[in-house]
Amino acid sequence: MDPARLLRPNPFAGDEGTIAPELMCAFETSTAGERAEAIVAALGSARVFIPVQAHAHPGRSADGGVAEHTQATDPLAQAMEIASRGLTSVPGIGMVMPVFSSANALEKWDVSARPAPVHARNAAVAAYAGAGIMALDLAGEGEFFLGRAELAAIATGLPWVAPWNDPEVCNWLTNVELPGVKTLDVCPRRKGGVEIQVRMLADAGRECAVDALETLSRYLAQAPHLVSRLSFLELTPLRS
Repeated sequence: MDPARLLRPNPFAGDEGTIAPELMCAFETSTAGERAEAIVAALGSARVFIPVQAHAHPGRSADGGVAEHTQATDPLAQAMEIASRGLTSVPGIGMVMPVFSSANALEKWDVSARPAPVHARNAAVAAYAGAGIMALDLAGEGEFFLGRAELAAIATGLPWVAPWNDPEVCNWLTNVELPGVKTLDVCPRRKGGVEIQVRMLADAGRECAVDALETLSRYLAQAPHLVSRLSFLELTPLRS
C-alpha cells in the first residue's frame, strides 16, 4: 500500500452521510424554476455520494497474498473511474450517472451499494464526460436530472442561466412564427429539464399542431447553440 495515500488529508473525514444543508434548502424550494436554480447552485459546493458496487476479487500475487488493486488516487480521476462503472438506464431519459445527496438516499435506491463521498463538482465533470446526464437521488422523493448545460456550470463554477431566464432563448422563441401557433413558452419541469409549451390557436386542428411540432423540431435542430442550453427538451401542444 502506498504510504502517501494513508497520509493524504481526507476531505470527508467525520462525514456522517447526511444531506448538505444547502441541498436540503434547495429541495424544499416550492416552484419548479427556483428549485432547479437552487439545486444547481447548491451542487457547486456540496458533497454527494456515488454508489460503489462490490467488485471481483483481484486475485493472488506470486507469494500467495492479495494482488494489488489498481486505483486512481486523484479525487477527480477516482470520481470518473467510479462513475464509468455505475451508469444506469432510466426509461424515457436514457443512461444516467446516479449520485445521491445522502447515504440514506443511496441506500433506499440500492442497499447493496457502498456510498463513496465526492465533491459534486467532480461528479459533474465525470457525468459531463460520460453519460451527459446526472441523476440526483434517483427514484427518491427529490429525484432531479441535470443535463450538460447544468453540469458544465457546476463543473466550472460559472453561474447557470436557466433557459426560462435566458434572453436569447426567450427571444428566439418569441420570433418563431408557426401557422396556428399563438405563443411558445419555455418552462421548467419539476424533476429537471425543459418544456416548450406550444400554445395553439383555438381553431387550430390536430394536423396543424403536428405540423407545428415537426417544424419547431427542425428549427431547433438548426440552432445547436440554443439546444445546448435546453436539457431534456419536451414539446407540449396546448389549446389556447
